[in-house]
Amino acid sequence: MSGPLTRQHGFCISSTGALLSVNADMPVADALEQASNLLVCVDTLAGIAAHGGQANELFAIQYLAEMARALVDASVIGVDDAGAANDEASHR
Repeated sequence: MSGPLTRQHGFCISSTGALLSVNADMPVADALEQASNLLVCVDTLAGIAAHGGQANELFAIQYLAEMARALVDASVIGVDDAGAANDEASHR
């Protein structure tokens, strides 16, 4: 049995819609691992920014955090969908 899969989830929203998105049907474990890696970068850059970093670090923190959140959100939606499908199947 395979684990839950991500659902498509847009981010980097502009006035006309999502510029980027997380792909659907990717293993949630992989998506969460990538989110964790991005958050390590956020943590490192935040430490640099706190000690006199430049604006570039702040923009990088914003974008990396947005990517990590999108990965987590796509994973949560996928897990919720898998749980709902399992519940529906068990009630048949």
